[in-house]
Amino acid sequence: MADKLRNLFLLSPRSKGFFAALLLLAFAVSGHFLEHGWLGRGLYKFVMIFFPLAAGIELKRQFKIDRRGLIIAIASGIFLGAIAGTLIYFLLPHFANLSELKNGFDSRYHYTTCTVIIASLLIAGINSFLEEFFYRGFLDDRAGIPVSAFIFALQHVVVLWGLAGSLTVILAGLIVFPAGILWSLVRLRCGLISAWISHLLTDIFLLGIGLLLLGYI
Repeated sequence: MADKLRNLFLLSPRSKGFFAALLLLAFAVSGHFLEHGWLGRGLYKFVMIFFPLAAGIELKRQFKIDRRGLIIAIASGIFLGAIAGTLIYFLLPHFANLSELKNGFDSRYHYTTCTVIIASLLIAGINSFLEEFFYRGFLDDRAGIPVSAFIFALQHVVVLWGLAGSLTVILAGLIVFPAGILWSLVRLRCGLISAWISHLLTDIFLLGIGLLLLGYI
C-alpha cells in the first residue's frame, strides 16, 4: 500500500491533475448514494484540500494580492455576479418549478431559514476558496484551463443533480464553465486570492437571488 501511494506521487504533474479530477468527481457522485448529509455529500472536498497540499503548490506565491489585483477581483466579481444573477432571476422560474426545487434542498439538507443562511455564508466564503484552491491553484497548471473549467462545471452538475430537472442542472453547468475560465484568467494575472474574491462576490450575488426566489428570505 505504501509503495502504491509513493508511485502515485511519482506521476507526472499532468497525470496527478487528471487523477485528482477523476477522484473528485467519483467522490461527488458517491455522495448521492452515501446519504450521510453534509459529510457524505461533501466528501469530494477532501480531494480539493489534499491534492494541492500533497503536490506542494507554492502557497506564498499564490496568496499575494496588490491594489490592482483587488480592483480586478471586485470588478470581475460584481460584473459576473450581476450577469449570472440577472439570468437566474429571469430564466430560472421558466426552467424549474421553484417549489419543487426548494423541497429538494429541504429534503436533502434539512434546511430552515437560519441554517440555509448559515450554509449560504459558508458556501460563499469557504467553498468558493476550496474551489479556487483546487481548480485554479492546482488543476489549471496540470490539466489546462479549458479542462479545469470543464471539470469545475461538471462537478456542479453532479452535485446539483436531482435537485431540479436535468435541463436546469445542465444550464447551470453551462453558466459555471465560462465563470471558471474567467477566474482562471484573473488568477493568471493577479493571483489566487484575486480569483477567490471574484468568486466570493459572484456567489454572494447568486446565493442572495437564489434565497429570494426560493422564499427563504
